[in-house]
Amino acid sequence: MQTSKQKLATWLGSAALLASAATLIIQSEGRINKVYKDPIGVLTACVGETAYVVSPGDIKLGNAFTDAQCEDALYRSMWAHAEPVIRCTAPATLTSGQKIAFLDFAYNVGGTKFCSSTMARKAAVGDVAGSCNEFYKWRFAGGIDCSSAQGKRTCGGVWTRRSKEDAMCRGTP
Repeated sequence: MQTSKQKLATWLGSAALLASAATLIIQSEGRINKVYKDPIGVLTACVGETAYVVSPGDIKLGNAFTDAQCEDALYRSMWAHAEPVIRCTAPATLTSGQKIAFLDFAYNVGGTKFCSSTMARKAAVGDVAGSCNEFYKWRFAGGIDCSSAQGKRTCGGVWTRRSKEDAMCRGTP
């Protein structure tokens, strides 16, 4: 049985592309091996994990995890977010950059929101270039436009992430 990491490498096309996808997600999410409250108060650990790292119920204040545990959780979560990308963009043929961009986006907003997005619908009907145009529409956090001057001070990471996703989708990283 293939691990999540192996499945991801196969879907993306290589271990090097998997490393690129993981790096993008880690840069965007950050990595903290202990449980903390994120800016909106959600208990989080490792690379944006909010469900569990090793076993259900382990995201509790005071808990900490090893690098290996955080890495395993990252690949498990990446695969969990890749599955809706695969399902909701079928039958489109995606480039590796588009797969990485959509995966990072789904990791950020969730697979359900990705699948209900115009981005996924456009990709699924073959308008993959048009789907790349959708990233910047997802620039709000907590009602703030993260592309605005004020937004860049409070939630500029969202805007930076969308810029990276857009570039990956278009093949201009």
